[in-house]
Amino acid sequence: MSGWIDTHCHLQAQSLQKDLDGLVESAKENGLIQAIVCAGSPDDWTSVQKIARRYGLGYALGIHPLYIENLGDEALLALEKTLVGALRDPYLVAVGEIGMDGLVRPETMERQAFFFSQQLKIARRLGLPVSIHCRQSADLLLKYLRRTPAGGVVHAFNGSDVQRDAFLRLGLKLGVGGAATYSGSLRIRR
Repeated sequence: MSGWIDTHCHLQAQSLQKDLDGLVESAKENGLIQAIVCAGSPDDWTSVQKIARRYGLGYALGIHPLYIENLGDEALLALEKTLVGALRDPYLVAVGEIGMDGLVRPETMERQAFFFSQQLKIARRLGLPVSIHCRQSADLLLKYLRRTPAGGVVHAFNGSDVQRDAFLRLGLKLGVGGAATYSGSLRIRR
């Protein structure tokens, strides 16, 4: 069977709830054979699980770098506990969305690095791949991935050729997002 696999989507977004059935049906009619619904924060773990199960899609639970501001170590403990409880769930496929964002909140990079490294360790302990958010942070992400290797996908990759090669050498896959459709996105297409 051939078709498209969406390695990273947020079907739990409130703006999609009005016609989620229609959206998923349309995606499948247009060649989608699988998708991974990625969580952003502890607040949406339950809805991500329910949506994935409802449509027979994979899901990932994690803490996105833009949602760490008011979270402490207890959120990481809750993540690991929730993942352990879901290990037998055939729809659980990864830890995610995790990563770092140097564009939106560069002042929090040290805290983002802590959350990213801890979630990498959780993924390693549980034998799960990761879905990685990478925005203006590729070199820092690579630093932590070299320390705690994990398989998975760097979604919406738009880094340099050197960064691309480094991620690939570590066994990661690169996802391309909507930016690949922009006429000026020649590097991403290459």
